[in-house]
This record gives sequence, C-alpha cells and structure tokens, in this order.
Amino acid sequence: MISKRNYFKGGRYKQGVYKYGLLHDGQYFPGDHPEVSVEVFSSQSKVSVVVDGTQILENSLSGKDGRILIFAIKDEASYHLREAARNCLKNLGSKYSYLVGWRDMWVFVAQKGGKPLGEEFSKANDFGSWANPASIKVNVLLSENSDADCNWIDSPDNKRRREFCSQVEGYGTVCSCTNPAPVKFPYQPLEHSVVENIPIIVLASDRPHYLYRTITSLLRVRGVNASLVEVFIDGYFTEPAAVADLFGLNVHQHAPSSVGKGRVSQHLKTSLTSTLNMYPESKYLVVLEDDVDVSPDFLSYMNQTLWLLDIDDTLYCISAWNDHGYEHSSYDKRLLYRTESHPGLGWAIRSEFYKKELESRWPTPEKVRI
Repeated sequence: MISKRNYFKGGRYKQGVYKYGLLHDGQYFPGDHPEVSVEVFSSQSKVSVVVDGTQILENSLSGKDGRILIFAIKDEASYHLREAARNCLKNLGSKYSYLVGWRDMWVFVAQKGGKPLGEEFSKANDFGSWANPASIKVNVLLSENSDADCNWIDSPDNKRRREFCSQVEGYGTVCSCTNPAPVKFPYQPLEHSVVENIPIIVLASDRPHYLYRTITSLLRVRGVNASLVEVFIDGYFTEPAAVADLFGLNVHQHAPSSVGKGRVSQHLKTSLTSTLNMYPESKYLVVLEDDVDVSPDFLSYMNQTLWLLDIDDTLYCISAWNDHGYEHSSYDKRLLYRTESHPGLGWAIRSEFYKKELESRWPTPEKVRI
C-alpha cells in the first residue's frame, strides 16, 4: 500500500522542467512485487503527474537510489536547461535531453541509481508554436522501504534528521546514508562579543530551500548562538518548518495578514514584537531574510558597529547589506556608508527604538500600499 503522507514537494516555478520525486513507505509481505502506475503529461499550459490516481508534487533531483524521478516540461524549458542539467539527465538514461529545444514538450521517468523507465519527446514545428503534448504511462516496480533506511548513529541530531528525511528530499547530502551533511555546528566564540546574547530573527515564508541555505550559512558564523535563532514563518507551511526543526531551531508560524508589501510589513512587525516579548531585556535585535548567504564575518561586523546605534539617535539600523556592493565601489573594508534608504536583508536595530518609535506607529494592514 502507498502512504499518501509521503508524497512531497520541492521548489515551484511557472515554466521549465518540472522535477518530481516519489517516496514509498509501504507494507510488504513475502513474495510481494508491488507496482505503481505512473502517468505523466506535458504541454504548453499544463503538467500533470498521477501515481495510481494520486496527484504528486514537485521535488528536486537529489535523493536516494531507488527513488522514482519524473520530469516534465510546462510551456518552455530549453532556455534554462543548461549543459550540466542536460548531461545529468543523460546520465539518468534520457535519450532526448540534448534534443530539447524551444517550446518542445518532453516527459521522462527514471529510477535513481537504476534505469530509465519511459520517455516521450515532441518537437515544435516552428519558432512561433508549441509542440504537441507529450505523455507516457509506465508501471514501476518498487523496492522495499527497508532498502532506503540509513544506519545513522542514534543521537538527537540524527533523530531530527531521520524525521526530516522521512518527509522530504532534495537537500543535497542531508539524507545521505554514508556522508550526511551536518545539522549541528560547533559554537565558535567571538572575541569581546556583545552579540552572543542577541536574538537573531530569520524572516521566512514558503521558500524552504532558500531557508536551508540561509540557516546553514548562519550557523557557521563565528559568535552565533543557535539557541537564540528564532525562525518566523509567514503562513502555516510544513516544509520550511521542517527545515528549521532539522537544525533544532525555534520555529514560529502565524497567519498571514494583508497582501503584497503589506503582508511583508506585517510579517516583520509580528516577528519583531514577538521576539521582544520573548527577550524583553535584549538591547538589540538582528534580522535576516531567508534568501541570503550569511558572510562568515557577519556577527563580527555587527560586534564592531552596534555601538553606533547608542551614540547616534539619528541612526535607524546597522545593515550588512549594500545594494552597490561591487568590487569597484566597496573595495575598502574599513569604510561604512550612511544611507537614507533601508538596506534590509541583514540588519540590526535597537530594541528601545522599535518599542518607543516604531511599534505603535507601524502602518496597519489596510494602510500599506500594495
């Protein structure tokens, strides 16, 4: 029997090659040879994948051997289908990965570490039209679930890893049986630190792979205290919460308020207010968005600059992001720029300034222009 809870999703986009993954968590009896029926449809406006009547969602290519990998094109894929991707598909057994051109349609089913299971390709007649839909239906022989289990050492970290990997894949070697990526990083003290007891807010939404990159880069930073990292998710999304749980971080989810920029604004306010309620004695707050790679010296930079907020009441925040941070404009590591705009992405603010000046004046959802 197929357990529906183990169908999973990854990143989403409107056009291109859609990559799907199917996990199997079934029950077997001696002599059984379970099969599932996989049906794939690719066209200009629609991609459909049905497994034994159950619609499954997208996932990335990475996963354990034996996983069923399903690829389909929606609209147009050739523009972003680079050489490395085409070669990877070829290595999986695709006959047409190097033939896919402008507005062609293509579907492909393979088993990671195994053999190709089915492929169909449809060529566009000319530059101004799309190819006819491509579709296939194949029966896939499943391996037993025990074959995919990993003999990780029993530990709190691997307990979280096992729970995470039972639900999702597509995160590099996190779920590797032989050389899994770390989910806990040793604390590296920062000399003369004033930041080690400052809470760090990570603003997240439904971008779990972005969040994973941000967290892994953040936890490697010298001076970071993982117990004070608070991940706030704007909405009740399962996968981003699972990513934060994987690293043992504090996770908070709340219902979205407003739309567009108003939603972003309310998410920030909720996160700031909630964090100060948890840490009322904290002098500063550090804020990160979920789409940044954190520099190894991020907290060192904050450690050297936060005092400026205490001596200059006209400063709103200290930011580690520069929209013009190119080599020709930011070659002097000792130079700080003062700006009239909010750089965002990775910044710090005085708690007192937020409580006294901003919180009560924060625009309500209906007053924020979309």
